[in-house]
Amino acid sequence: MKWGISGQYPEMAAGGSAALSQRPYVTWPGTVAGNRLSDHLIVQIYSSRQQVGWHAHHFYELVLINKGSSIHQFRGKSEVLIPGDCFLIPLSEPHVYSIPAETEIINCLFFPSALTAFQLELPTMPEIKHLLDPGDDWHTVHLPPASLAFVRQLLEKMIGRPASSTLSASSDLSTLSAQADRHCLMLLLLELAGQFARQSGQPVGETAEREQPVQADGRMLIGRMLAYMQEHYQRTITVRELAATVHLSEGHCRRLFVRFTGYPPLAFLNRLRLQCALQLLEKGGQTITEIADQVGFSDAGYFSRLFKRQMLAPPRDFLA
Repeated sequence: MKWGISGQYPEMAAGGSAALSQRPYVTWPGTVAGNRLSDHLIVQIYSSRQQVGWHAHHFYELVLINKGSSIHQFRGKSEVLIPGDCFLIPLSEPHVYSIPAETEIINCLFFPSALTAFQLELPTMPEIKHLLDPGDDWHTVHLPPASLAFVRQLLEKMIGRPASSTLSASSDLSTLSAQADRHCLMLLLLELAGQFARQSGQPVGETAEREQPVQADGRMLIGRMLAYMQEHYQRTITVRELAATVHLSEGHCRRLFVRFTGYPPLAFLNRLRLQCALQLLEKGGQTITEIADQVGFSDAGYFSRLFKRQMLAPPRDFLA
């Protein structure tokens, strides 16, 4: 992600604190072969393993985690991102990525001017308006499988457009290709806004009034189970034990977990363990067997196989 730096701004601290530190704005990316759509809209695949420092921008950034995992800091919170996570960064808000493993992120960057053609429609689309300017309600959305496939398809369609940097901005935006990309962007925002609203417990469509309490209750239960995992991941945790923490049956626990995260509970637990293991590997000072045991894997061989399947490289490649 090769962005230029221009200017400084005071960091927005969590909780309204007055901490001021200078952070860079990034400029609009340069031309990327096969990815540049116009001077208003760019979709590109970012694959790396590095630290992306604090930055902000005068354009929106829609992010889809396609492979691997990373840590994202925004508004004073640090969050582990997994495949299927998607979010939109509002204008001029600082954030930072830590990408400890090979991770593939699809970025859709667009200026407000990319939505000019839809200005008459936006007032009738409160979900999109809330997505672009969510206030304190901002959060990462984990896309369910069908929604994830649809979002990927839209992004891939836009990535596949030929570069049009040889055209002027006005003529570029008037072409059929550019209009098609704008419609893809609108469909993308509609889909993400709908999922954002559903996972916020906001009303969406005719069934929203009935679904809202269920969504709110489900998120609360999932939150409690995730907190339990984070506290006890170093030892064996069964689905029965996890379900008991929120007074559910094992079957209901599994269904709820898949519905809200896209993963069965023990698969999600293993992802959490692998992320913790990755941090220990890069810190150094321990053997792979010791790290496997520390994060809840009694079988170091199984840990290594699972780690390689998830991170696309064996643990020894990350050992400091």
